[in-house]
Amino acid sequence: SISAGRAVRRAVDRSGVAGRGRVASSASVPCSQPPGSGRNDAQVCHLEASSGGGLSANAATAVATTCLGHATRATPARPTARAHAAPIPLSAGVVGMPGSIADDLNWRPQLPLQSELGCMTVAAAACTLVYVFAPHPPAFSVKYASMIGCLFVVIFLSLRYTLLERLWYSHTRAASQLGDEASRFAPLDGTLVHYQCAAPAAADPAGPLGAHCYHGFGANLYSWAPVLPRLAAALGAPVSAHDMPGFGLTERPMELDGYKLTRNGRLGRMAHDAAAAREGDGADAAHTGPRRVLVGHSLGGICAAAQAVSGPGDVDVLVLVAPAIFGAGGRRSDVALVPAPRPSDAAVGA
Repeated sequence: SISAGRAVRRAVDRSGVAGRGRVASSASVPCSQPPGSGRNDAQVCHLEASSGGGLSANAATAVATTCLGHATRATPARPTARAHAAPIPLSAGVVGMPGSIADDLNWRPQLPLQSELGCMTVAAAACTLVYVFAPHPPAFSVKYASMIGCLFVVIFLSLRYTLLERLWYSHTRAASQLGDEASRFAPLDGTLVHYQCAAPAAADPAGPLGAHCYHGFGANLYSWAPVLPRLAAALGAPVSAHDMPGFGLTERPMELDGYKLTRNGRLGRMAHDAAAAREGDGADAAHTGPRRVLVGHSLGGICAAAQAVSGPGDVDVLVLVAPAIFGAGGRRSDVALVPAPRPSDAAVGA
């Protein structure tokens, strides 16, 4: 199968030829730029893949089969081998993580047998003291026995919960301590965001300024781990990915607005800017290739598309891998992607 870097590179190359923005696709997802941006609309590549929560590296590589089409009627891509498929999700935000990090995030406190027996002993002793020193009926009473039993359960569960809380907080670690050597953390828009970036050995002036990848629901940036270095080498540009708020090692905002998909789209751009600045790769006046490339998988496809449409207008290529985007009715294979008209073009024509 085609490598992931080669596939997206071909998509980038397509954005530089005449008539870019008109690509046969299995869904109509126009990506328009703000008026006056002076550039054509972004090229949109859409791949339908049957991945159940994890992103296959080979699934990402199959983007080329859609991006390189010329006909208005697209032929569905054949399934590719899943030799590099990501592992099945263990829990939200742990897909594809290194074993040590996933173990830390999945850790659950468990009391040893001695502590369990100690809680039972203390609860039984308390119930015995109540029975001895408190008034009780001379004969056996079901009601009184039930009250003693409830007291035992309450004391036992309270002690057990207290010990579990102490054990839990004794293992609490900051998110910045859970990352690996490639992890970076930056305060972006009031949230501490975890991101990683792969830089090429040498920048390609004809390539894009950079690319950013958005993971899907229940995943994290590690689902892109096999893809980042390959894309960076193929594109000759830095390629980054970040953890969506609520997943991975990114800080959990206290406000519900912090989890909006449009905000995650902005966080991706800000994370890429921070990564590019850290790597020393910024906008170059001599740069002649496409500008930004956004890649979104599943739920991340919504974030990438939202950022491409509502962003500052510097996205030239949008790649959607099995996007969680619901289009209009009808046969999607018969729909062609056509650039959306812009007011500036209409004004020039008038």
